[in-house]
Amino acid sequence: MLGALFILLLISGCSSYQKNVSVSRSMMEQGKFDEGLEILKKKVDESQGDKLAYQLEYGTLLHQAKRYEESNKVFSQADKEAELNDYVSVTKEAAGIFVQEGLVQYKVDTFEFLLINVYKMLNYQMLNDYENAKVMARRINEKLVKLEVDEDSRRRYGGFAAYMAAFMWEAENDWDNAYVLYKKAHDLMPENEILSKDLLRAAKVSHRDMDYEKLKKQFPALDKEIGTYNRSQGEFIFIYQQGWIPRKQPRYDNHRFPMMVPEPSAIRQVRVEVDKVPPATGITDDSIIVFDLAKVAAQSLEDYYGKLLAKKIAGIATKAVLANQINKKNPGLGSLAFMALDAMDQADLRQWSTLPATFQLVRIPLNPGKHTVSIFAENSTTPLWTGEVEIKKNKKNFFTYRTF
Repeated sequence: MLGALFILLLISGCSSYQKNVSVSRSMMEQGKFDEGLEILKKKVDESQGDKLAYQLEYGTLLHQAKRYEESNKVFSQADKEAELNDYVSVTKEAAGIFVQEGLVQYKVDTFEFLLINVYKMLNYQMLNDYENAKVMARRINEKLVKLEVDEDSRRRYGGFAAYMAAFMWEAENDWDNAYVLYKKAHDLMPENEILSKDLLRAAKVSHRDMDYEKLKKQFPALDKEIGTYNRSQGEFIFIYQQGWIPRKQPRYDNHRFPMMVPEPSAIRQVRVEVDKVPPATGITDDSIIVFDLAKVAAQSLEDYYGKLLAKKIAGIATKAVLANQINKKNPGLGSLAFMALDAMDQADLRQWSTLPATFQLVRIPLNPGKHTVSIFAENSTTPLWTGEVEIKKNKKNFFTYRTF
C-alpha cells in the first residue's frame, strides 16, 4: 500500500508543467487562439496546485487574442489567487520540503506578481480606459512598497512600471503628474535614452523651467530632437512584445534545481514605418527595449538559488529522518521510501511561460487623420503587419503587437 502510494506520488511529481503548456504556446504562435484557449481553460478548471500558473497563461493568451476585457477578468482572479497563495500554511511549506516543491501550491515570483497589473494596465490602454489603467499603475506601486525586494530589483521593476504609468497621465494631458512619473522612472533607469527624451519633453511641456534647463544641458542632442511640442498633433504609441521569456529546465548538474534557458527568437527588433508610400518619404523608427524581462527572470531565479539550496538540504535531512523511523518498524522499507522520495525530488518548472522576453517601444507624433502603419522585422522588406490607424488631435493611439 505504502509502495503504491510512493509510485503514485512519483508519477505525479514527474509530470511536466512545461510539457502541458507547450501545445497552447504553439497555438499562440500560430494565431490559433480558440484552440489554445480551450486547452488552457480546461487546465484552469481542473488544476489545484497549478491553477494560478495556468490562469496567468490563460490571461496572456486572451490578451494576445485581443479579448482584453476577458483577459482582465482572468488576471483579476489570478491577482487574488496570488495573494492567497502567498499566505501558504506551514503545513504546505513543510510538504514542499518533505516531498517535491512542484507538488505544493504554486507561488508567483515577484516580477510575475507585478506583471499581472502591467498586463491589466496594457489591456486598459488598448481599451482606451485610461482611468482604470492609472488604477493599475497605483496598484503596482502599492505592491512595490509592500514587497521585500532589494534595491536592484526595485529599480528594475519600479522603473518600467513608472514609465508605463506616465503614459496614462500624459494621455490625459496631465503633464505635471506625467513629469513626476517620468522622473521617477528615469532615476531608476537613467541608461534608457527613450526615457531621457520623454523626461525632457515632459519638463518642457509642464513648464518646469528649472528642471528643463538642467536637463537640456544634460541632453543637448535630445533637446534638439524633441523640438517644439505640437498640441495639434496626436501620437502613435507602439508597445512591442518580443519573443519568449526563458523557460525553466532542470539544471544539467543537478535535476533538483531549475535554471533559465533562453528561447531562440528570429526577430529581436522591429521598425515601424508610417505613410511610406512613394513619393511620400513617411516616417521610420526602430523599437527600443524598455524592459528586459529575460534578464529579470534569469536574475530573479539566480537570487532565489541560495534559498532553494537551503530548502533542498533541509528536505534531504527530513527524508533521511523519516526513512530511519520507518526502518525501525519495517526494516528495508524506510530505505525504499527514501529512494522513492529522492527520485521524485525534481526541479519545480512551473512559471508564467507565455511572457515575452522584452517589452520595446516606438513613439511617433502624427498629424490628425488616418495613417498607414507597417511593422517590419529588422532588415526585412516584408511587413509583419500593415493596417490603418486613426490619430486624433492631442490624443494617444496605443497599439501592441507580439512576435515569437
